Amino acid sequence: MDAIHKVVVISPTQCFKSEWEEKWCSDILKKDVIFHQIYVPTLYGPWQPQSLLFHQLISGNLQLDYKDDPSDAIFIEDAVNTIISLLEDRQDQQQTIMLQNEAENRWEELAHEIDHSFHIENRERKQRVILEDGKIKIISVKESIPFHEALRLQMKQMKSCL
Repeated sequence: MDAIHKVVVISPTQCFKSEWEEKWCSDILKKDVIFHQIYVPTLYGPWQPQSLLFHQLISGNLQLDYKDDPSDAIFIEDAVNTIISLLEDRQDQQQTIMLQNEAENRWEELAHEIDHSFHIENRERKQRVILEDGKIKIISVKESIPFHEALRLQMKQMKSCL
């Protein structure tokens, strides 16, 4: 740990303010390192894991215990490009960032695009995280390609692996 000068932690938004993460992050902050904490919602596109809903809907293997954050979704390439850009721009500043799609309700739109009969229960609906302390910067991510094209890329990759 002594040789490490910069730490970047990318976490799902579901970990925001979790006890586990707060303890883990506080351990890092005790060291003399530049610490970047980046929260991301559901990421979709090629190589999405089976534990996420869009993969399950595309494969027809719905398990109802998916690990998504149903408040938002971002195409993986857009998230990666945004993160790289943020880290290049602010290399030596400690920061906590939450990414969100510029378009609202994208997660639900994606689920309906894949399976028109999919319905999310009201209890599962989540609002975007509202931040009050000003310590976390929200970055809106603009989609580089239409979401239906990004889904097509995910479907193409999944079919190539069969």
